[in-house]
Amino acid sequence: MPLGPALLALGAPDFPVAPGRSFEALAPRVELEPCVLPPVCDVAARVVDASGLPVAGARVRCSASPRAEQGELATDADGRALLRDLPPGPGRVSAEHTTLGRGNTATRFPVGEQLEVEIVLHARRP
Repeated sequence: MPLGPALLALGAPDFPVAPGRSFEALAPRVELEPCVLPPVCDVAARVVDASGLPVAGARVRCSASPRAEQGELATDADGRALLRDLPPGPGRVSAEHTTLGRGNTATRFPVGEQLEVEIVLHARRP
């Protein structure tokens, strides 16, 4: 690390996990105050088809902004997927299946809680 002013940041530049902290690098070893990370949100998604039956193998994605996808998982046999450690705030949960179509919902990821969402897939139009 070069000596001089520096910034410690966690997360993507356009979507930080915690506020950046400035410090002066005076020697090869720098000690900082403890950094407390903000609470995060888990999203428990359930994906169903138009008749309400669970969909296994759907890809579930969560994003906090159009440019910042936060995670992707496949649903289990019960149509469920759990995405962990998402930053709180506005976002979108979407699901897609190769033959059953796609669905999504805009939501707000709550601070320090688990959000439960159900996504209904709609078949693509030919």
